[in-house]
Amino acid sequence: MAPHESPMFSRRPAGAGEVGELRGNCPKSLLSALDALAMARNLDRTAYVNQVLDAHVADEVHKASVLVRRLRGNPFLPDDLEGHRSDYFTYTCGRGKAYR
Repeated sequence: MAPHESPMFSRRPAGAGEVGELRGNCPKSLLSALDALAMARNLDRTAYVNQVLDAHVADEVHKASVLVRRLRGNPFLPDDLEGHRSDYFTYTCGRGKAYR
């Protein structure tokens, strides 16, 4: 990031591999907090948010894997999920209960 750029508007070239863009509105207070946390780690906001999201996804995938593995044969696990761990997020979306 150039010294004159704020983390909010910095643009970096993409790293190796495929990348997409994630955009959306959020409160300015959250942006300020993200910028402060990123600066404290000597990162730009995008790099920091990518680290946070990567850790969050890894945690959620772990939870899904454990749930599917431990609930086999349990009526709370939909029949069509047994043996198909990757489909878990299609049905739960983090709500703690399977639904369709």
